[in-house]
Amino acid sequence: MREQFFVWLIISPEIFVDFLEEKRLLMYNVSNGKFLYSNDKGLYDIVVKMYLPKNLGVIPYEPSLEHTADEAIRQGFFSVRTVSNAIKPISLLPMLSLQKDLERNEDDKYARLGNKLYYLSGLYVSLDCCVTENEMLARCRNMASRQYPCACYEEKYACLDYKMLQELISQTIASSVAVIDFICSYRYFLECDVQDFVNLLRNYSFKYRIHIYVEDYALLGKQNVQSLSSCCQFIIYKDCFSPTYANKGKNDMGLEVRSLQLIYDFSDIENGERMECLPVWLDDNEQMFREKVWTSGKDLMNNPRKMSYLFRNKKLNANFFGILDVSCTGEVRPHGSSSKLGNVNSGYTLLDAVSAEFVENHSWRMTRKDLVNCHSCPFRYVCPPVSACELMRPDLKMCNLNV
Repeated sequence: MREQFFVWLIISPEIFVDFLEEKRLLMYNVSNGKFLYSNDKGLYDIVVKMYLPKNLGVIPYEPSLEHTADEAIRQGFFSVRTVSNAIKPISLLPMLSLQKDLERNEDDKYARLGNKLYYLSGLYVSLDCCVTENEMLARCRNMASRQYPCACYEEKYACLDYKMLQELISQTIASSVAVIDFICSYRYFLECDVQDFVNLLRNYSFKYRIHIYVEDYALLGKQNVQSLSSCCQFIIYKDCFSPTYANKGKNDMGLEVRSLQLIYDFSDIENGERMECLPVWLDDNEQMFREKVWTSGKDLMNNPRKMSYLFRNKKLNANFFGILDVSCTGEVRPHGSSSKLGNVNSGYTLLDAVSAEFVENHSWRMTRKDLVNCHSCPFRYVCPPVSACELMRPDLKMCNLNV
């Protein structure tokens, strides 16, 4: 009796598939970064069939599929397997786990998410603001403050009430926050006793970071720096406006600090020291971003994404999710967003803010599918999450991808 063979067409478990409008699709191999973008309706239908629950990535390989599936097979997105029995091979397709929907009832206008504060994983607290007569400095640094956790500039000085700071830290106990970040100038510690501040922080088991400009760090004084360093790590920012004297001896106390350079244009790159650089979007420096910052097809090829990265990009924004910003005037915002959720000075709590952001969705769950220029792009989940400058200018296409 002639032996019967069965031939199966299988999609690899290492392939991430994104189904797009107009029967387009992207297949991305997480093991090597290769991708196949196609507007072939026949190939689209094959992959849709593979993803049906009854098939789970494996379908009979018929002669009619040969031409349509040939390129995907050649590049390793599909494979063909011949077996001598009718037992269907198993392919464990990568699929999102079931998500907890936002439930509602008449008594609760917010989502029922169990312990909502569990979703709070980061807190940036601006202890005060800076004041300057230098309009260019204020403009550049205020733009930086919307993209990174560094001090903002206002016309009048303001600082967060000490009792409100105590209340904020106390509320954070029930959250998932491990590190609390403070943003300030040297002037805050003229208003608030350094030792009282240190004693307050030591009452809790959090780790702490202080974000400060290099000139303010220099003006803190050796004794204050040593006291604060006993419980906080300093993140020191420098830019083209920083005075040269402020750089001298900033590490002469043997303290562990992290130094960051804010970059506004090409000259800052050329003149910059050997330290971590943070490009700052100013609306008039697009050329620098185009040449030095924006994602290209080569970047995607050279840096393979993990499957967890791709699925995470479908559901939330890893740059912002779970993080809240509190200004020195008590205003609470989702990290990366300019939208105000409430004010802690009026009794608004961190729990209120977390609940509200899940409903209003300003930045936490802002994915590239929500941006006009990325909505239909096949690389919308392969690219990095939406950045702060893209939230500022959602009308601009901030990448070097040509699709």
